[in-house]
Amino acid sequence: MALVLVVETGSHFLVGGQVPSNVFAQLQTNANTAPLVQQTGIRASDLGALPHRPPGLALPDLAFIDGLLLLTLALMALSLVVRQSIVGRAQGIVNLVASIVVIILGIVALLTAVAKLVLMLALFLSPPFGTIAYFAAFGFFDRGGALAAVGSLLALKLGACIALVIAQERFLQNKGLVILVLLTLLLYLLVSILISIVPSFLASITDALGAIIVSIVAIIWAVLTLAFAIYATIEAV
Repeated sequence: MALVLVVETGSHFLVGGQVPSNVFAQLQTNANTAPLVQQTGIRASDLGALPHRPPGLALPDLAFIDGLLLLTLALMALSLVVRQSIVGRAQGIVNLVASIVVIILGIVALLTAVAKLVLMLALFLSPPFGTIAYFAAFGFFDRGGALAAVGSLLALKLGACIALVIAQERFLQNKGLVILVLLTLLLYLLVSILISIVPSFLASITDALGAIIVSIVAIIWAVLTLAFAIYATIEAV
């Protein structure tokens, strides 16, 4: 699940630091990369090893709800090596902080996706110059890369599920965990359908729509988590 989150966010910390997007673009296109190499410590030949964010908005936004799933699994794993009473007391506070962070970031992502969707629709439906501007800015969505990312994420997610069942079948009795896992799998399916069911030049629009749905689901789940976390924190106190 940690690998799922790394793929979704395109985290660069695994390869020794984050590369600013403008520097990354120059490393790809600029023949004289010596000043940039000195600035970042990354050679142009290393670009293929750098993890990138998946294309579009929907897949990166899945990190919100998958982050909550990873936190749930981490707390379950922690209870195997730490006294359950200690984990139980800390669980409420940890979930409280995490859910607040997800709600804030989810609202920001939701507003961003809505603004981008409105902009794309306004351009696309304003021929001829608006439509031309849409095709220039958003008409070349990397659908193949997005579907490849979905396939990789599904493989990792299913691997995590299989490992969970092998570790302890009683984990399946945790209804909240099972519902959350199924919910994330359904969101993967929804995103893949949205970006593949339309012509490629419209995939940016359906991707933004998928990001809106994913953000709303993540916010709702975070609100539910927050409610239970407040109750658990009060009980712990």
